[in-house]
Amino acid sequence: MTLPVPTWTLDDWIAHYGIDVAAVSLIKVDTQGWESHVLAGAARLLSAHHPAWVIEVSPRHLQAAGTPLASLIEQCQAHFTHAIDLRGEGSKARVLPVSQLAEALGYLDTSKDATYTNLLLYHQS
Repeated sequence: MTLPVPTWTLDDWIAHYGIDVAAVSLIKVDTQGWESHVLAGAARLLSAHHPAWVIEVSPRHLQAAGTPLASLIEQCQAHFTHAIDLRGEGSKARVLPVSQLAEALGYLDTSKDATYTNLLLYHQS
């Protein structure tokens, strides 16, 4: 059975509901591999630069949704300056420039379902 499900980009949802972006300080994205798609639909929100984002990163889920981990990392590098790996197993640095994300997330194993982390991403002025 197929069920149609309405979807919105985050930018369109914010506009529709009249969300005051200036009042938003944290955005949490845990969409089981569709995080890259959420970012792609949030260009206006990402340009605000002041909200911090927490994004789940699961290489297996990303692949299942059609996005390699490297593509999500590129998106993060395009929109944020710094990250904190909230799991922190792979890197010694707690706060790191997004230019180091690929190396810092190298410990994530794409062959295991349970391998994931959450990144706190932000734009440092």
